Amino acid sequence: MNSVLSSVPVTSLALATLAMSAISMLILIAMVIMYRYFNKMLNQQEITIEILKDDLSALCAGAIGIGEHVARLEENSRSLTVRQDKLEMQEAPERSYKQALKMAQRGAELNEVIKDCGIAHGEAELILLANRLDKAS
Repeated sequence: MNSVLSSVPVTSLALATLAMSAISMLILIAMVIMYRYFNKMLNQQEITIEILKDDLSALCAGAIGIGEHVARLEENSRSLTVRQDKLEMQEAPERSYKQALKMAQRGAELNEVIKDCGIAHGEAELILLANRLDKAS
């Protein structure tokens, strides 16, 4: 082995060592640059993740608020439906009696008044009788 080293001039060996050192230095510099670049990218991604977390939290809070609002609207709708049904039930007989009276004034038959107005037989008879008495007086 000594014979191989002695045959190579010292300057060639020094140049090879210097070239290897330079290449190693360039690789080390490239690795430092890449480390800094990837570290910067990581920091930017962490910031983006935090922003996205905040946005997601805001969306969730908004969705909860909207859900509560929808629940209140549904409850109001049910309440209004019940009130409307009650009002219609109160108005229905009054409208039926008014319609029956108008039909009696036009000379409608008993069965026709019962069928069209949806009132009981006795109620229709009473309306027709009251109409005849009113005409007679």
